[in-house]
Amino acid sequence: MKVARCIASVVLAAASMAALGCGQSPQERTVLVYAFDIPAGQEGKPDIDKAVAVIDRRINPVWSWNKTARIRRVSEMALEVRLRTADPAAVMRIDRLLTALGSLEFRVLANDHDSRGIIEEAKTLKPDVNKLYSTSGKLEAWWVPVDPPSKEKFNYREIARRTVTKNGQQVLQILVVNDPFNVTGSYLTRVRSDVDEKGRPDVTFQLNSAGGRKFGGLTATHLPDEVTGFTRKLGIIFDGHLHSAPSIQSTIQDRGEITGSFTKRDTEDLASVLNAGELPAPLKKVSQRTEKP
Repeated sequence: MKVARCIASVVLAAASMAALGCGQSPQERTVLVYAFDIPAGQEGKPDIDKAVAVIDRRINPVWSWNKTARIRRVSEMALEVRLRTADPAAVMRIDRLLTALGSLEFRVLANDHDSRGIIEEAKTLKPDVNKLYSTSGKLEAWWVPVDPPSKEKFNYREIARRTVTKNGQQVLQILVVNDPFNVTGSYLTRVRSDVDEKGRPDVTFQLNSAGGRKFGGLTATHLPDEVTGFTRKLGIIFDGHLHSAPSIQSTIQDRGEITGSFTKRDTEDLASVLNAGELPAPLKKVSQRTEKP
């Protein structure tokens, strides 16, 4: 079975045991409070207990008796994280780790070989409208923002792109098409830091049987054109941003790898986030303070 070469440039920052407390009094503690960042008008309350469990798995290694932090719920919409450090760099790394949503999905990029009509319609959408629906109300495609450091990877002539202004910044977006397979990180069973055939740090992943069938179906229906050799691109979307889109060369089943410009720490952080699972909703920091006994 051929291993997927899913090139990504996801760079996450996380806490390390060695970094905690560096240059700070061992008595100092940092207390962070996070709340769900729910869009206006959205109904229902996310599961705060699930968020506590996900955060605990991300920053407290199961193999360590000495926990990096204590996490507890403080309301139905907020949680508290008590760190064993007040070092600014360590706190910043932990904050980035905690606020990563942890979502992962694989989508095929719209191209002028298969999706010309959809592309033409999607380009008529207003800049603040991302989703394209059919006349019957079915979601057909949507614009996904590109991770800024990854912009240079999307110079494929056949794909659809547009640039919009968000909060005063120019944002490159790429069109992806809806599919019946919906392969997401919910099917992951194991993610680990590894190295590729050239000795470069990467992340390998494995899907459960249901995810393997879906991934196989997604890639099998988008193989290279037997006549022209045209290849489709498999978009890798992490936390709502497109990071890469390697060509689909063969059917991929239940495993693959994510490679890119990683350090070993980067791959360890990415594996930690994906293994811990996705947060039920985005979190935002609402307060931070330093305490002494």
